[in-house]
Amino acid sequence: MATIEPYETKAGRRYRVRYRTPDRRQTDKRGFKTKRDAEAFAATVEVQKLTGSYVPPSAGRVTFGEIAEQWMAAKVNLSTSTAARYRSALDVHILPTFGRVPVARVTRKHLREWISTMAATSSAATVRKNVSVVSQILDQAVKDSRIITSASGHANLPIGGQVRPC
Repeated sequence: MATIEPYETKAGRRYRVRYRTPDRRQTDKRGFKTKRDAEAFAATVEVQKLTGSYVPPSAGRVTFGEIAEQWMAAKVNLSTSTAARYRSALDVHILPTFGRVPVARVTRKHLREWISTMAATSSAATVRKNVSVVSQILDQAVKDSRIITSASGHANLPIGGQVRPC
């Protein structure tokens, strides 16, 4: 069970939640402005631990680029042309935008903006292929317990010059 402790800062009273992770290490999160916010966070953590969906915040700090390289290295069953297309998509379109971003900070908004920018300069097929690669990488991050959900679901993709939801 989590404990909640108040502490003082220049800005006023704040609250810290101390809790144990599923692997029994003690950790904490601080900076809650109200005790209610701290209690809500503590309850959420406990539910996540009970349901097996707990993902430590530090897991999402790994960069998208690191996850992408791990994903690419694991793609051993690809044909040479598919591997080359994936590598090109990563190097030209994906890593320049998302490479240094922590994977937990890749949001649907960032993806929508990236897709819109690409759609203005690239073919619909290129956009769809690049979004597919990003989606596969984010799905791998979910499977590796780096993030809770993938931000790539239901992106609007161009098809033949038009934009349609996928």
